[in-house]
Amino acid sequence: DKDMISSFHEFYLEFEKIGNFREATKYYLEERKRQRKVFWREKKFVAALRFWIWEITCGYGENLWRWNLMCLCILLAFTAIYYSFRLIAPVTSCFDYFYFSLVTFTNFGYGDIHPCGVIAKILVSVEFFLGIFMLGMLLTYVSRRFFR
Repeated sequence: DKDMISSFHEFYLEFEKIGNFREATKYYLEERKRQRKVFWREKKFVAALRFWIWEITCGYGENLWRWNLMCLCILLAFTAIYYSFRLIAPVTSCFDYFYFSLVTFTNFGYGDIHPCGVIAKILVSVEFFLGIFMLGMLLTYVSRRFFR
């Protein structure tokens, strides 16, 4: 597999050099998938997990739709948690739960609505870090497009 990774990388570079980005992307994705498998076999579990998360969140920086869907899922999941357990205050409508989740996820943090209790603060912190993480994934996508 290591030889295949090297071969896929060479194909990727050649296709990028001639401007065939669609084929280059196919080889890039296959290179990343095989690298993840190599990490797994070599018991480098943290690296394998990192590659797996990178794949599911944004397709190794190649899939903006996957990134959008992942962000929406995170927002809706935290909205549902905040609503189900009534973890924020003051609330004037059901939309406030989504609004709070969006403001937290995007790291704006206006302060007009706040978490109630320790569990809520922990969840807000998790959502905040997921927002930073997903911003990093977006920057991966943008930088890959920019440097082509």
